[in-house]
Amino acid sequence: METKCSVHILEGFARKMGFKFWAGIDAIGLAMGIWAAWDDCCSVEVIRCHPRFILLRVIDEMRRCWSLVILYGHPYLCHRKDTWEFLGKVLVNFDLPLMSVRDYNQVLDPSDKHSTCSRGLVDVEWFREFVENFNLANIPGFGVHFIWTNNRKGRDVTFERLDRAMANPLWLEFFPLAALFVYSILHSDHSPLLVDTQWVFRRSGRGRPRRFKRGGCLWSCG
Repeated sequence: METKCSVHILEGFARKMGFKFWAGIDAIGLAMGIWAAWDDCCSVEVIRCHPRFILLRVIDEMRRCWSLVILYGHPYLCHRKDTWEFLGKVLVNFDLPLMSVRDYNQVLDPSDKHSTCSRGLVDVEWFREFVENFNLANIPGFGVHFIWTNNRKGRDVTFERLDRAMANPLWLEFFPLAALFVYSILHSDHSPLLVDTQWVFRRSGRGRPRRFKRGGCLWSCG
């Protein structure tokens, strides 16, 4: 997640939340910064910690080995091509199941943006090329569609789907029941995300939906 603060400040928060391990890059002033935390329910190795992403190798409770990218796409258009190209060079050496989650800072489709003063899709070709090269697909989602807002009012407001969870076919074979839950924007300009790797949806005898959760979850707050 984007922290907007130093990793040192987050250490106390991590302990209060029950996390035992973490990795991250300090913010520059009150902008950027990236951080990930986890407990001992799985084995996690930090492969690369970069201002734009954290690459982890995970061995979960079922002894499945896979890669996780916590992403914070570059906020400036002029640097986004370099971000996708560099991350692509890092990931090309990994043939593990892959899941990538959080703030890509880029829409993928016209339906991912709502604005009365829109400039349309800008520099989206580099993001699309990255997605195609690694055969990534959106993890099925529930909740609000637009995950970011500029917090303006009236005609100046913009909503975009900048955050998402994507995975390659190998990861989706590991977790065929995975689902992404997107919650309402409350205390940030981004929605909190929850990736549930073992989500089961059924209906009770009275026709009401019931949710059964099995396995691990990944929380991410903007």
